[in-house]
Amino acid sequence: MKEWIWIMGLFTCISNAQITTTTLDKVEDLMAVEARPLLIFFYTDWCSYCELMKQKTFSDSEIIKELNQNYYVIFFDGESKDAVKWDHRHWGFKKRGLKSGTHQLALYFAEQRGTVTYPAMVFLDSKFQKIYQHNSYLKASELHALLKVVY
Repeated sequence: MKEWIWIMGLFTCISNAQITTTTLDKVEDLMAVEARPLLIFFYTDWCSYCELMKQKTFSDSEIIKELNQNYYVIFFDGESKDAVKWDHRHWGFKKRGLKSGTHQLALYFAEQRGTVTYPAMVFLDSKFQKIYQHNSYLKASELHALLKVVY
């Protein structure tokens, strides 16, 4: 019986594993301690593929392990109205219509052909230079293959 309880406890710990995320204002300090590639995942609340990636792709145990060991990860709402200070600049929401707009960081990092398509993933090196950008849904197996190439 004790073994069964221990196994169930271990399974609960494994299944509750999550990606360790950070923010842009903290990542510079983290890079000073240990340089790693950075993955910024741009999403919106209305994007069903973004939610699917959060629920399926980013909950895959291999993806969680790879990201937590080798990357810094930021999940960033591309329509956030919060001001952010990064790279000695202030970044904020840029209105593009009566009720719509995009955060300037999403535009800066993830824009393609004049717009940001969600979900968007941007990989940066330890000096915050863009390595790769992907603007569409990825399954866990596809992201796993991509992570091996970037790292």
